[in-house]
Amino acid sequence: AQYAEFESFAEAELDFSPSASCHESDIVRSFRLFYPKYRASSSLIKDEDIERMMRKWGRFERTPAGYYKGIELKENVIKSVF
Repeated sequence: AQYAEFESFAEAELDFSPSASCHESDIVRSFRLFYPKYRASSSLIKDEDIERMMRKWGRFERTPAGYYKGIELKENVIKSVF
């Protein structure tokens, strides 16, 4: 169920762009804002679980510093996360 929710989130909130990059902490924060039931980091899902779903969903190259290459948050999401 959580993976299906992540897929819905990714479809609505992430954009593919060859020159883009996005840090996994920004994706975690955005996912939690997208689903209010997951807002608290101590809630029903751990950050590590969200990160694992991201790796499964996109298969994007991830740098050692935690950046995914080729993906970014949509513009409207960036404004609400930061």
